Amino acid sequence: MPTDSTANDGFDWRSTASEEEVGLRDRLSELYQRSVREPALVAWSDIRTRAGIVILTGYIVMALVDVFGLWRDASPNQSSQRLLAPFVSLKYPLGTTQSGVDLLALIIDSTPFILLMVFAGGVWATSLAVLVGTVSGYKGGRVDTVITSISDFFMAIPGLPLVIVLSSSPSTTGRASGAPYARRSSPYARRATSRPPARWGRGRCASSARTSSRTSCPT
Repeated sequence: MPTDSTANDGFDWRSTASEEEVGLRDRLSELYQRSVREPALVAWSDIRTRAGIVILTGYIVMALVDVFGLWRDASPNQSSQRLLAPFVSLKYPLGTTQSGVDLLALIIDSTPFILLMVFAGGVWATSLAVLVGTVSGYKGGRVDTVITSISDFFMAIPGLPLVIVLSSSPSTTGRASGAPYARRSSPYARRATSRPPARWGRGRCASSARTSSRTSCPT
């Protein structure tokens, strides 16, 4: 029959499991504090973040109003009052057009399509930028130089004229809007590649030799 000293010398599985559970809970709590709570507090302290959240919430509310049919649909000859000024009639808060269409109804009807277009454009531009930046950082050398030059070219062009000129080409517009992200993702792919440091160091030095004469190149 085991004595108390023998039982105390044994391995206590319950205490180990409890310690592991507390350790996992602490790690998850630390991850939440570092990755979610602290960045959210910093962002919320900026007035621009709060203003952006209010504006985005307004768009989402208008989209939900259109989805659930809580406001009338926009149609011609909706009102007998043409070119009604805003905030004159409670029935037409934002006024009417020349053909008698309720402007608020037009905005509500178009909001879901605008949100879908913005979401699709963001996903497309980000995906293309990650792909281009990864290829640029992994290949290095001339490929990196060419892709970086193209990204810098699109970043130098003002955004609004570029959208106006290239609005008929979704693929080109995606490249232009994703150029900054492609520029940023290239160094990450370059650091993650399995090439020896001397190989990509020489390629990086060769690509920047035209801009700096004091660059030290590995041999």
